[in-house]
Amino acid sequence: MYDTNIAIENEDGTCVVRVACDVDLANAQTLRRYIEEASIGAEATIVSLEACTYIDSTGLQALMQLKSGRGDSFSVVVPRGTHVRKIFELTGLDTSLNVRDSIADARNPRKRTPERKPALT
Repeated sequence: MYDTNIAIENEDGTCVVRVACDVDLANAQTLRRYIEEASIGAEATIVSLEACTYIDSTGLQALMQLKSGRGDSFSVVVPRGTHVRKIFELTGLDTSLNVRDSIADARNPRKRTPERKPALT
């Protein structure tokens, strides 16, 4: 049974996991197991962190473990301008985890999210 803060949809070969909670040491590995189980047999997996306001290093590690071996069939949705997106950008994981702006963007693998502009200091 899944946590009420995690919604999982499987449609047209794509598993979309919507996370509506902080991702940290307390739940990162449980979330990883939920996503692994839910995405069995899926052609693509999209993890939406649109409603997530915090992620720590254990959450990032869980996403890296999920991405391993999946290539471009694994995407993470994190809207621009959010605290969580800034964490992905500062760690460089926005490129290695195939971070997208929206679920629609993640569903269209040919459409690439434009490169971010360097921050002015």
